[in-house]
Amino acid sequence: MFAVAAAFYLFVSLFAVDDYPILSWERNGKTIQGRIVVDLNWRGENHTNEIDYKNIGVWTEGNALNQRLVTVNPWGNTVGQRLYLLAEEGDNYELLDLVGSELTYDVDISQIPCGLNAALYTVEMAPGGAKAPEVGAAYGSGYCDAQFLGADDLGCGEFDIWEANRAATVYTTHACTQTGQFAKGSATCDSNGCGYNSYRDSNEHNFYGNASSFTVDSSKPFTVITQFLSSGGALTSVVRKYIQNGRTITSTGALDGNRCTSSQYSLAQMGKSLSNGHVLAFSLWDSSNGLDWLDAGNNGPCSGQDESATYLEKNFPDATITWSNIRFGPIDSTY
Repeated sequence: MFAVAAAFYLFVSLFAVDDYPILSWERNGKTIQGRIVVDLNWRGENHTNEIDYKNIGVWTEGNALNQRLVTVNPWGNTVGQRLYLLAEEGDNYELLDLVGSELTYDVDISQIPCGLNAALYTVEMAPGGAKAPEVGAAYGSGYCDAQFLGADDLGCGEFDIWEANRAATVYTTHACTQTGQFAKGSATCDSNGCGYNSYRDSNEHNFYGNASSFTVDSSKPFTVITQFLSSGGALTSVVRKYIQNGRTITSTGALDGNRCTSSQYSLAQMGKSLSNGHVLAFSLWDSSNGLDWLDAGNNGPCSGQDESATYLEKNFPDATITWSNIRFGPIDSTY
C-alpha cells in the first residue's frame, strides 16, 4: 500500500459494544463466521476501549462488508479505515496461504470516485498481532507492510490484490528480501512493486471504467478472481479474472516471470512470504496530493480532476465500498 497521506481522525468511542462486526465468508467450501477488527491506530489513545463500528463507518450484512469514507460524530469526524479479518474462534488473525490457491470476492465500487483508493490486500502479519496480549490481534495490532508503515517502521511482504476506484485498478506484488517481520534497515522490500494496470500496461483504455461501454463496468457490481498459480510449491504467476453479467473475463496481463523480472524480489520470493500465511486487510483512504500513481496520467483517465482529500471528503462523504461473497480455495473452485 502507498503511504496514507490523509489525516485519519482518532477517537475513543462513547459506547461499549460486545461484538465485532461478523462477516460470513467461505474457506475451501466451508462457511466461516469471521470477525472484522479495525487497525490499532484507529482505536484512539485507549487501545483497549471497545468501539461502535458504525461510528467509524464500518458495518457488515451477512457476507457483505461496507466501508464509508466520512462518518460524522459529535466528537469529530472519522475518515477512512483499515480493517483486518480475524479467525472464527480465538483472538488471532485468519491466515491465508495463497500459493496454489485463489481468492474471489464481489465488489460494488460504483461510489468510489477518482482520488480514492478502495484496497483489498494481504500482509505477512503475525497471527497474534503485537506481543502484548492487551493489544493483540483482537485490537488490530501488529501491522506491517512493504512500505515500512507498521509500528516502529515494521516491514513485511505485501500483496495488493486490489487497489482501485471506479476509474482505474491495479494489482501488485511487493516482495521483500526476507520473510517474516523485520525492522527497517534489516531487510529491504520492493516498495514500487511489480504490478499490472490494464490502462497503463496494455493500453486498454476501454477495459475497466464507470460505464456500460467498458469491458468491466465499474458502475455495477462484479466478481474479482485472483489466482496464484504455482509449480513445485513455488509461486510462478498471478492471473486476474472477472465475472460480470454471467460472462467470465480474463485480463490480458498477468504477473509472471516475463513481467516481474527482479531476481531479488521475484515471484518465488513473494511466494515464500505468502506460504507463511498472510492476513487479509481492507482499507479505504484518500490523499492530500491525489492518487496519480493509480488513476491519472499513464495510469488512468483522472488527469486534471480534483483528487485532494479536502475536495473528496466535502463532495463524496458517503462514498461507500462494499466487499461481499469472499471465497478462498483451490484454483477454479470458488466461482
